[in-house]
Amino acid sequence: MGEELDARDKELLQDIDRFNQTYGAAGWHIQDKDISQDLSRILLSHSSLTSSRLLHVDLDGARVNYTQFTDVEFQQAKFTNAVLDGVVFTNCKFLMVSFQNSRLTNCRFVNCESNDLNAQKATVADSQFESFHDTSGVYDGAAFTACDFDGCRMYNSSFFGSTLNKVSIRKSMVKNVVYSEIKGSDLLFEEDTLENCGLGNSRFGSVTIRGGQNKGVTFNAFRAGTISIEKCVNSDGLTVQESQWDNAGIVDCAMLSELTINQSQGSNLVIERNQMAYFEMKMTRVSGKSRIADCTIDGMGLDNSGLTGLEMARCRITRYLTLNGATADAVVLNQVAYAPDLRFSAEGVKYLNGSAQFGR
Repeated sequence: MGEELDARDKELLQDIDRFNQTYGAAGWHIQDKDISQDLSRILLSHSSLTSSRLLHVDLDGARVNYTQFTDVEFQQAKFTNAVLDGVVFTNCKFLMVSFQNSRLTNCRFVNCESNDLNAQKATVADSQFESFHDTSGVYDGAAFTACDFDGCRMYNSSFFGSTLNKVSIRKSMVKNVVYSEIKGSDLLFEEDTLENCGLGNSRFGSVTIRGGQNKGVTFNAFRAGTISIEKCVNSDGLTVQESQWDNAGIVDCAMLSELTINQSQGSNLVIERNQMAYFEMKMTRVSGKSRIADCTIDGMGLDNSGLTGLEMARCRITRYLTLNGATADAVVLNQVAYAPDLRFSAEGVKYLNGSAQFGR
């Protein structure tokens, strides 16, 4: 428990314009205080708040520049419509805090925790989140530009209708997070653990998932210019459903288990240099310079798919291969090996334009 503000500051805060005139140039520096006063329209510049608590404080329309918050606990504080520039939050806690409609530029969140954060329609640019631990954050309609998340933990958060441009998430745990109806490009997940996350109902630029491991990641109705999933240590239950991908690659993954592509379209789809278990690509159309190469595949199903110009090279299929109802149009097979006890089913397959035929 901190002490209350001194009598002079309490009096000044009853007239926020007078408070701003008093501290606007000198900065406001407080420590070990509990603050419950209305701070709407406050101006803080080159200030510092340390080891304090803001309890149910309204900071609507606040202007905060080059200010340090250290070991500060925000309980149901409201930074609505606030403008923050060059602000650093270190070892802070945000409990049911709102940044709705706020604008943050060149800000840092270092070793902070948030629970039920509301950042709807916030605009965040050129900012860093380092060891930021977020639970049930709502970022719907927010815009992030040139932002980095490093060593973070994000659970049960939502990004509905958000704009993400040049956003990097590195060495983080991202669990039960939804990215839906997102816009923008250059979204990077690098050396992360992704678990039960969904990306859906979007027209997006490029997405890269590099390294790390993922489980239960789903792309649903996700149209992308470029998708790159590469060098994953382990991927379990990666699903692509009703999506359109151009120039996508799933490459150099040590273990892909239950990769599923259903009712989708892929142009120039590249799947190569992977160790794969149970690869299902059903009711899907691939075209362009698509290829599956240098893979070991335990089980593979291509039922009811349209394979136009697909090249499959230097692959080994060990348990089963099904192509029931598929159409192979000008497919090229080169050094495809089948295990002696392979279970093979190819009822109703159509081979067009000199396509090579699957099977021993």
